[in-house]
Amino acid sequence: MNAKDCLGFEDVCCFVEALEHCDKFSGKATYLLVCNRPIGRLEGASDILYIGQSGRLDGRLRDYRSGDKKHTLQDYRIGETVGYLASDGVTVSFHVCQEPPDGQTAKEYESQLLGRYEAEHWELPPCNFKR
Repeated sequence: MNAKDCLGFEDVCCFVEALEHCDKFSGKATYLLVCNRPIGRLEGASDILYIGQSGRLDGRLRDYRSGDKKHTLQDYRIGETVGYLASDGVTVSFHVCQEPPDGQTAKEYESQLLGRYEAEHWELPPCNFKR
């Protein structure tokens, strides 16, 4: 499963740029962090680094920007991973879906995508640590 296989997403910008301009984003959304090259998985490969959702997208991006190891380990890990990939020449883009298909909520759509990813690759995306 790759980002192009997910319905309703728009590639809005580089993830680092989204963090710098988080005030440009608002509302509920399901979102993806997508690499410009596939990452090997237990089964196959995928360009999806992370699948998430938020009730306040601007606030969620601020959380990533200020994530620290002691208080918000998940946010810190994502920031570190994106930084590591960038130092290796990989671009991570930010894809947003504010109107999930079939009348789903952002949370329901995130859950559907995580289930589909896990079924296809036998594991979650690299930066998702739980369903």
